[in-house]
Amino acid sequence: MEHDMTWNYDELAEKLAMRRIDIDAAAITLLLEEARKRRDGNVIAHVASWYEDVKDDKARYLELAKEAAELGSPEANFWLGHEYLFGENLSRDYEKAYSCFIKGIDMDWVPIDPEENTEYEIDGEVEVTSEGLLLQSYGDIGWWLFLLARHPNRSIKCGIADWYMKQGGDENREKALKLFEESANEGFEFAFFRLIEFYSKGEFKDLEKGRQWFEEAVARGFDEACFANDLGVESLQCRKLKVAADSGDSVAAAKLACAYLHGVYDGGDKEYVCCAKDLDKAHHYGVLACMGEAGGQMLVNGLDDRKVEDQKFLSEVAQEAGLE
Repeated sequence: MEHDMTWNYDELAEKLAMRRIDIDAAAITLLLEEARKRRDGNVIAHVASWYEDVKDDKARYLELAKEAAELGSPEANFWLGHEYLFGENLSRDYEKAYSCFIKGIDMDWVPIDPEENTEYEIDGEVEVTSEGLLLQSYGDIGWWLFLLARHPNRSIKCGIADWYMKQGGDENREKALKLFEESANEGFEFAFFRLIEFYSKGEFKDLEKGRQWFEEAVARGFDEACFANDLGVESLQCRKLKVAADSGDSVAAAKLACAYLHGVYDGGDKEYVCCAKDLDKAHHYGVLACMGEAGGQMLVNGLDDRKVEDQKFLSEVAQEAGLE
């Protein structure tokens, strides 16, 4: 009998953790009783969530969430921290919010804004990588929410938005997009990357919005070139090369010719040129490239001598330039 109870408990707890709502109240009562005997804060937290999601019983939810938090459930602590931070179902209390938030585990990531020299200590330690700051998702993401409420910062907004997006669901996605937009409007490049990525592909693709954010990024000097083909636009580096090539720079013309021929020219750091394929423009800039010795050599280097189409293109533009 005891073996059966253990098996049933684990099975039911797993269903509840997966947000299965087809569990009746009698089973929930039995599960809660056993979870209390075992001092299983995680299961009690999931029971609390059941009361909120299925019964819409906020009072019971908060009562059980507090019980689960006392037993160390990171989810329950995060939920309570959120309640204390925003004052929706509990009175706003920043100190209680902080106290709940710092009890979490599980790794996550939030970008650091180098222009703002963003550094905050979490329990006396921070771990900074070349990309950002490693965080604890339930504990430290709450800490960043806490910081954001007290000290608004564009990189913190972007990082929290990234976290919300990973959680999925319509509500989290809307929260994420709002924070991404705020962060982008305050000039944080990574937020532009995320917005352009979101609107460029996938289930929620919206090319018009993607182009709007791309052009805003370009206006600020940011070049999210990897999405240019998806959006049907020219990267910032492509536009700069056109200005140089049209002014007689044969090397710039060679890079453009390769870009228009293949849709991309990858010359290394800060030399990633992206645009829609356009054979007419490729020929135009290929001819201009052949007008200068350096440009002609750059064109040869940029094409693949193993591809028939590349060598055919090179022969054609050289002939148009009067070199053959």
